[in-house]
Amino acid sequence: MLTVVWGMGRVVTSIERTAYPRFKRLITAHELYLFFSPTRDELEWAADATDGDEHLLALLLMLKSYQRMGCFPALEDVPEQVVEFVRRQVELPEGGLTGREIAHLLAQSGVADADGSSKRERLARALLIRQARDQASNCVIRFISEAMAPVRYVRQPEVFSRRRDDLNEVLVHIGLRVNEEGKVASGPAASTLDEAARHANSLRAELRRRGTHPQVLAYCTREILAKNAFHAGLEAAKSVFDRLRQLTGEQLDGSQLIDAVLMPGATGTPRVAINTGTTPTETGEQKGFAMLLKGLGSMYRNPTAHDPRLKRHVTDEELLELLTTLSMVHRRLDHARVQP
Repeated sequence: MLTVVWGMGRVVTSIERTAYPRFKRLITAHELYLFFSPTRDELEWAADATDGDEHLLALLLMLKSYQRMGCFPALEDVPEQVVEFVRRQVELPEGGLTGREIAHLLAQSGVADADGSSKRERLARALLIRQARDQASNCVIRFISEAMAPVRYVRQPEVFSRRRDDLNEVLVHIGLRVNEEGKVASGPAASTLDEAARHANSLRAELRRRGTHPQVLAYCTREILAKNAFHAGLEAAKSVFDRLRQLTGEQLDGSQLIDAVLMPGATGTPRVAINTGTTPTETGEQKGFAMLLKGLGSMYRNPTAHDPRLKRHVTDEELLELLTTLSMVHRRLDHARVQP
């Protein structure tokens, strides 16, 4: 049972939980997209019913979990993989520490907790009060080191990589960075945003700067965080073929799928059309789009799926170019006309 009560601009949810099936240990990108993508109506409803990003995300997670599992799990039981997927789908800022984690880490760092209307304000106030008392920033360094201790991320190494990258994008401006041991260390200071991203060694930072399509990131974020460009390219290339199957209900793959849904065929009208097809130029554009996807599949999906990793090297630069191209493809599909 889910009861939603509106009052004073806030939403309160009362959830009655019973025995429920557990989330799978590994949820595929296809399953994430199929079962946990909020619709536009769901997003509008949740946005009207909540008063902030955290409440919006929590309500959407409960809604999609119930639709998938027939019950409401405890919020802390929803896998990080699902949380981050839904967050990206609705373009919310990336998640950080929970309120419970903040309280524990402040205590571990010897810093008194403080009040605040949000987690960000609460943490900032606690550290600022202690820093003013000490007349030094040691408490901030100590808190970061506690929060980034690798032992906390044994089961979630991708979260460690993400948080480390995010911290380093800021810390490098003052000549600091979080190393692989989770410790704050000194190093060269960056003076520009591009230099900061380079020093932070964050592929994700560059992908955000380029506005990479959420569909692409949904398929390869785990591989990017693991610094695995080889498999990131493979998973990202799969995203387009899965998208075409989801749009049309086809079960074909590869070139056969492209021919079936993007080429004009006997009717003269493709099932997935990126334009009106009323001029020779638009007809040529449609065919070129289809051939582009065939080429991407042949170049990145098929070789990486069949060749041993050691025989196929994909650089970060090549991966960035591939993901940028795939983002363009998904944006054309966002506005495509789909025939039943």
